[in-house]
Parts: sequence; C-alpha cells; structure tokens
Amino acid sequence: MKEDFLQMVWQQQLHTLPAQTTDGLKIQVIRPGIRNHSDGPDFANARIVMDGLEWNGAVEIHVRSDEWNLHGHQHDRAYEGVILHVVWEQNKPVFRKDGSQVPTFELRERIPLGIILRYREIISTKENLACKPFLGKIESVLISSMLDKVLVERLENRAAEILQEHPQNGFDWILSSAWLLARCLGMKGNEEPMTNLIQNLPARFLHGAKENESKILACLLGLGGFLDNPGNKEQKLLKSEYETLCTGYELKPFKILWKKSGMRPGSFPEKRTRHLAKFLVHLPEMLASLEIGVPLETLLPILMGNQNAQKKDGFLERHLLVNFLVPLLVAKGLHSGNQEIILAAADLMHNKKAEENSSSRHLISAGIQLKTAGESQAGKELYTQYCQKKRCLECMIGAHIIGRGLGAGIT
Repeated sequence: MKEDFLQMVWQQQLHTLPAQTTDGLKIQVIRPGIRNHSDGPDFANARIVMDGLEWNGAVEIHVRSDEWNLHGHQHDRAYEGVILHVVWEQNKPVFRKDGSQVPTFELRERIPLGIILRYREIISTKENLACKPFLGKIESVLISSMLDKVLVERLENRAAEILQEHPQNGFDWILSSAWLLARCLGMKGNEEPMTNLIQNLPARFLHGAKENESKILACLLGLGGFLDNPGNKEQKLLKSEYETLCTGYELKPFKILWKKSGMRPGSFPEKRTRHLAKFLVHLPEMLASLEIGVPLETLLPILMGNQNAQKKDGFLERHLLVNFLVPLLVAKGLHSGNQEIILAAADLMHNKKAEENSSSRHLISAGIQLKTAGESQAGKELYTQYCQKKRCLECMIGAHIIGRGLGAGIT
C-alpha cells in the first residue's frame, strides 16, 4: 500500500461508511480539506464532525500510524493543528507536541476491493499512457478540466524560471526578455549555446537597440563563430565590425558547439542567430507597446518587424508565441499581480492551431482532441509530467478511473 493512493481515497472520500476512529468516535466528513503539496500536513482546512463536535484543521495521511513518530511530527508545531490521522493500519497511538492524542481513522477494512484492484491495474502497466484503454469512457469535460489545470501549471513553471533570473538581470525586463528570446530560438538542441551568446552580448546594446542593429548582428555572429571564415562582402564587413567591438568592449571569444544534425534548414544555428539579432532590435519597442496597453495579438508582429504577418500560423510565429511571448506575459502578470494579462496570454494560445510534438501525438492517438496551441502545450505537460511519471493518482483522469469503477474487466 502507498501513501499517495490513501491520499486519493481520502480526497475523494472513497472509503465505506459509516466511519469511526479507532477509539470508536463517529466521523462525518464535511470537507476532506485542501491538498497541500509543500511542507506540513497533507490536507489543510478540513471540517470533520467527531462524536457530534465539529473540528476544523489539518489531516495527515500515513500507511502505518507509527510513521507519525518516524517523521518527527510529535515534535513539530506545524502538526499541532492535525485533527485526524488517516492511516492504512494503526500499529500504535500517536500524540501531538502538546501531549494530546491524535484521533486515528484506519482505512484497511474500508476501501472497496474493486478500487484497490483498479489502482493496481493502472499503476502496474508498462505503458506510459496507462489510462489509454479507458479514455473512451471519460466525459470530455473532465479531460478539458485536466488540460486546463496542467496548462496553468506549465505556464506558471515557465514564468517562475523567468522570475528566478530576473533579479540577476537587475529587474530589467529588456534583458530578461532577451535571455528568454535567445533560449526560445535555440530550441531544445541549441538552447545552451544561444544562452551563452546573449549573456556575452553587451547589455548596453539592447537599450536603444535600433541604433545598435549592426553591432548586435556583428557581435552575435562573431561570438557564435559564424564569421571565422567570411565568404562574402557582408560577412567581411561584419567581421571587421566584430573585431572592432572585441577591442572596444573587451569581448572574449569562446568556443561554441552547435548542434546541426537532424535540423530543418529554418532551424540552422546561423539562421536562428540572425533571427535573434533582428528580433532584439524590435524587442524594446514590443515591451514599450505592452506597457501602453496595445492589443496582445499585435506584439509578435512588432517583435518580428511585421515579417510573416501575412503567413498565418507559420512555424516560427507559433513557436515564438508559445515559448516566448506567452511565458513572458505570464511572468510579468505574476510579477505585477495582474491576473487579467495572465488569462489573456493563455487565450492567445487558444487562438492558434496546435503544433505537433511527440507527447501530443500519444494523446491524440488515444482519442484526446488537441486542436489549439494551448491544448497541445497542455497535452505535452500532461504526458511528460503525469503520464510518463505514473502520477495517475494526481491526475483528474487517472483518479476518476481508479475511484469511479472504470477499470477494464473489474466490477
């Protein structure tokens, strides 16, 4: 028996009734509590009536009751507010720091056998998508709710990465945005080299970038090693300017290992570096436009210098939207406490067609419809962070299958 399974049973109240503590106190659960994923008891703000008296507080879950002591809860003030200890098996009574005994609810004889068998069936499969045989029985609203949940998680995680490095950029949104833009254009194969490039570009070039357009291009191509053997007039001029910049700004060339194999021509490192230089020129204008409240859908055309404006759902435009603009908007929204911009950013993705990725293809083959860029990003998060890691009990879909009788061949 595992603790996360018991947490799901408690959260969904799948145990049999009537319920009572090991001391014989009758239990009526008004609210099982809110799942806590950080330090402290497993559930907060529970409401439970025990022997006619209502209690409000926390609930802690363990497989065996003596884990309370093994984890040191008897000495921890954070657990003084626990009103019920829910366990698979009680093997000894437990006490709070103040010496009072914690009421215990034992689940060993109270979980229907069918639920346990369904749980084992789902968890034991070797398939990454364990719920695939049962998805046809799931209502679309539940799938949509889970996709909405994981999309929020994905956006918040991406935004957290931006905000974590924002202080080291002096809280300069131009600089933080430039770092994000470089990683975005590097994609998976060349994210690190592109990050090295932008971090070695003199920050002063980014403010007043239009006046420094040739310097930015020469600097990025030179640092990237693309001017080592100039073959045409433009490259020779850029190399000359780069050499001048190296002297004037004490730039130190470094070795970059670019990944080129298996890439489409549009993703070759030199082409993406040129894109970066071009977009950096328009980045301050894009951020200034955001501050004065222009429609969010006009920001990418500003960044791209209006290129591809007529090319509906172009690969690069969609890639920038999903991996640069939306995470940046969410980060700025979280930083300023502006919930409206976060919601509007998510809506931008739902107005674009879905992009293809290996994760979403697994879900689509199982019958889950992913029609927008927002849904395909959610599908990627769901598959990589839940399905592949077998976090079925934390997934609305998996928990529903286990808890509501949808296992194959089990009644």
